[in-house]
Amino acid sequence: MNLKKSLSAFTLAEILVVISIIAILSLWINSINFNRISKKQDLEVFTNKVTYSFENVRNDALLGKWIWTDLNVPEKWKIDFSNVWSGQIVTSYFSWSWFIYTGSTLVPQKNFNISEINCLRLDNTVDTLITNWIWTIEFIWSNLSLTGACTDTTSKKLEIVTDYGSGTFEKTIHINMINWLVEYK
Repeated sequence: MNLKKSLSAFTLAEILVVISIIAILSLWINSINFNRISKKQDLEVFTNKVTYSFENVRNDALLGKWIWTDLNVPEKWKIDFSNVWSGQIVTSYFSWSWFIYTGSTLVPQKNFNISEINCLRLDNTVDTLITNWIWTIEFIWSNLSLTGACTDTTSKKLEIVTDYGSGTFEKTIHINMINWLVEYK
């Protein structure tokens, strides 16, 4: 007895065509999503660099970090946030009656910048809108005081708005002048 079984199955060529179509579609769909996520992630990295710049200067001032080989401990540390110089952040320290640039400057990449710098009250209401300004924070080691460009004494927070592509993505940083902590909003 010779029985023939009839099998109906896909050929190898048909299976490869279906797999390749699925792979092409999934790569195309993922590339669209990854590009958008990538810009948000890049903005997060830039915002973290802004925060790191502040925290690094704060920690150097609190620890009384010495400079170079002469063990000079600066009286003051300073960080300048700017929305004038394409959002540059410059750190320096005070020694022998002048500020010396530390060599640490954060220059944003193309399309990333600091779009706004605001002075806020503790309830997060805008006290002073700073436009085209350089905002300076000075850390004085001897008495741990903090000064800035906000003219009103009720200003206790600095708000820095970073963005990508003229507001496409925005991230807000609040620097509390009372406890020196950083919050993201």
